[in-house]
Amino acid sequence: MHGYQPIVLPEATTVVAAQQVASGPPIPPIARIRLYSAEEWEAFTNEWAHSFFEGKTANRSSGAGDKGVDVAVFDHGQGGLSVQAL
Repeated sequence: MHGYQPIVLPEATTVVAAQQVASGPPIPPIARIRLYSAEEWEAFTNEWAHSFFEGKTANRSSGAGDKGVDVAVFDHGQGGLSVQAL
């Protein structure tokens, strides 16, 4: 055919692991987080807060009226109640 050229495969420069063949190329964590929907982001933030603030009470609030606070962490420590909003 006129104007067309054959496709030439590039020479392989790396070895691909079986897991990469099964799941595709690795995605950096920051790129993966950028793919989250609003609901996935809130669930991720909630899970992170429960893990990061272990021993404290982490509550998730979402929807209208939450004034931008998706997760609130309550510490019932020696000095009384302190709250950290995320």
